[in-house]
Amino acid sequence: MLSFLQNLIPGAVQRTLRREVLAMCLIAFIADNVWSVLSPTFSNFATSLGASLSLVGVLSSLAGLTQLAASMWLGLQSDLRGRKPVIVAGLGVFAISMFMFAGASDAWLLIPARILFGLGTVSIFTIGAAYIGDVISAEERGVAFGLYATSMGLGATTGPFIGALIQPAFGISGTYVWGGLLAGLGAFLAWRWLADTRKSAIHGPNQHHAPALGAMISVLRNPNLLAACLVTLVANTSFIGLIASFFPVYLVSLGLSQSSINGMFSLRALCSTVTRLPAAILSSKTSRWLFLLGALMIMSVVAFLMSRSQSIPVLALLLVCEGIAFGSVLAVGQSFVAEHSTMASRGAAIGMYSTVGSVGSTLSPLMLGIVADSMGIAAVFVLTSVLLTLGFVAVAAIYLQGRTNRARDLT
Repeated sequence: MLSFLQNLIPGAVQRTLRREVLAMCLIAFIADNVWSVLSPTFSNFATSLGASLSLVGVLSSLAGLTQLAASMWLGLQSDLRGRKPVIVAGLGVFAISMFMFAGASDAWLLIPARILFGLGTVSIFTIGAAYIGDVISAEERGVAFGLYATSMGLGATTGPFIGALIQPAFGISGTYVWGGLLAGLGAFLAWRWLADTRKSAIHGPNQHHAPALGAMISVLRNPNLLAACLVTLVANTSFIGLIASFFPVYLVSLGLSQSSINGMFSLRALCSTVTRLPAAILSSKTSRWLFLLGALMIMSVVAFLMSRSQSIPVLALLLVCEGIAFGSVLAVGQSFVAEHSTMASRGAAIGMYSTVGSVGSTLSPLMLGIVADSMGIAAVFVLTSVLLTLGFVAVAAIYLQGRTNRARDLT
């Protein structure tokens, strides 16, 4: 099957592929399909079980809190023990969490499922990015990470669409059962097809692994990695905090059905997907900095304009623009981190990248839930726009300082 997929991809892209790269891209497609079955439905599912908007924010924050607590540790473990076992275990945890969502009869029963879901998310997507970095050369980085992010986007495109087909007959719980079965399949395929990178890591250079705190400090001392971490912090605030948690609630308040919401998210994911590979390739030939800064500015403008609109076509267009910007961040950001890390330290670097992003995933739904309850849901869009603008300013300052330092070194 993997050989058949290789034959479908021509030219320069095909020359960058490894069997293990295609396998990881397939796993990412499956996992993001599962993630996207849950994402556009969870807030409305939780409210149907009696959750307030504040509790929706708490539940959404739990997944991010789990990622915050586990990302660095899992990254270090994958450096020591290999990426494959962490990814396989993450898919198994994904399956368990989806079955728990499907069986929940009260909003408070969603808590343990959200924790497991967060653990599975970082084990698959974060460690998967480190795995891709391990099995490619520097020259292949742009295309390989573009393909990885594109595979995730294809999963995000088909997930809501499949959910919309299943929901009328089996309800939202039925879509979660489907997600659990799909995650189980993914775990089996990962176990069979992913390469074991542990031996290469063990025999590579610089195998002394610092404690987690020391590794975190080491990553953040690199201004390039610090900037990447800030980008994922505010990007996750936008997507997890605003788009995934409260945008569906806003659409329901405007009279849109869940099936229509799923369709909008599928359109977003499709447009995001087709952007990722070109963004990764173009940024590798121009400037990854400018791509990341441009994406943050687009997301800030989109969040503000969403607060001013009640038109479904306009909101759909803005959602597509947000998806394109977020897709660029995924493709370019992961490649950026891999570029500035070694195989021996890549798990720690990717883990730190995920940890900082998880701060946004954790705090923003809780904060925005409180704002929505006290000031109305439109206020969360304005606040998110402000936070994205502050992130843009901080990353631009790091970029300009780096240019100044390089110019000084040349004189």
